[in-house]
Amino acid sequence: MNYKNLTVEELAGDERFINWVKGNCTEEEKDFWRTLLLSHPSIQDKIDRAAILVKNIGKAEERLDPVRPQKVRQIWQNILEEIDKEHHEVEQQNTERAAPRYIPERSEHTPVRWLMIAAVIAGILSLAVLGTQKFWNESVNWYSYKRETTGFIEVENRTDTTTSLQIADGSVILLEPDSRVKYKTTYASDTMRRVYLEGEAFFQVARNPQKPFVVFTNNVVTEVLGTSFRIKSDASTEKVTVAVKTGKVSVYSAKTQNEQLAMPKNGVVLLPNQQVIYDDQANMFERKIVEEPELLADAPDRRFQFDNTSIDSVFAALEQAYGVEVVYDHETMKHCFLTVALGSESLFEKLNVICKTVGASYEIIDAKVVVTSAGCKVLSLQDQKTTKPM
Repeated sequence: MNYKNLTVEELAGDERFINWVKGNCTEEEKDFWRTLLLSHPSIQDKIDRAAILVKNIGKAEERLDPVRPQKVRQIWQNILEEIDKEHHEVEQQNTERAAPRYIPERSEHTPVRWLMIAAVIAGILSLAVLGTQKFWNESVNWYSYKRETTGFIEVENRTDTTTSLQIADGSVILLEPDSRVKYKTTYASDTMRRVYLEGEAFFQVARNPQKPFVVFTNNVVTEVLGTSFRIKSDASTEKVTVAVKTGKVSVYSAKTQNEQLAMPKNGVVLLPNQQVIYDDQANMFERKIVEEPELLADAPDRRFQFDNTSIDSVFAALEQAYGVEVVYDHETMKHCFLTVALGSESLFEKLNVICKTVGASYEIIDAKVVVTSAGCKVLSLQDQKTTKPM
């Protein structure tokens, strides 16, 4: 069957689809639907609507008979059997009378049967109408932006420039164009400061250890006490990027948590100049250094004037200035010394100069600078008098 061409109603009536929505299927069946969604992302909305329809019908049936939901199906079956029986009796009477046209006698039970049909239909429809919002919320994840959030206000930036929003706790949200955010005007009675984001924003969070600042973006939770960071979500790829400017940030998948965020947090911790990209489809975190690392505000020394300086001291200066970790073999590079004057170059430009001078190379792995070197030549006393150290 070509499922991608079915309508919402046809999907909701398909037994294979119903079993998948209700979780009554094998792993092979689950893989089939996952593959279908990955290969045809355009049908995601239709799949979601059909799934909601299946859940709503199931809940309506349970509401009609909480003890025995299958009884509803039996009622329908009985109704259909009665209709078929009546139709058969009419045809039989037509045959016996051999009349050109037949007007059936009014049966005292016929109105009852039709009233039964009307009652069942009205009951299911009324439940669907009255419970639409509740069923919708139950089908939407608790961490979703679409979840009904009482007491929150929503701001959408439809301009071409960044919009600045001030929260009562002192935090500031710089909302980028084509983005929207939901937050409370006050968090006085809350245990945490929840914010919901779609799009991109930069957060400057007022420190409050008693009330963590928590941002929900797609399936990602970003939790801080007080810091500044940027979050960017890509709706087309379902990827979320979190980049830290100051402070420390915890980033983890909301799928592994409950609504109170009381479960173990299997994610990553980010420091300044670090970022993480979360791929929802692969459920994977990829930690990196931000594209343009900045000097830390509290760096002890911002001068990069090296005069026959050991490589240990050079790399230590970079770590203190940018907050990045430089990994290298101390024993292999113990004879490497550097004489160079660096200034306003970026971190990566500085690394290029340093590594080229001492004959090394580097790569970024898990937000760390990993340096590879075969070591430096040990100069004799005479060479040291006539040659600058490498």
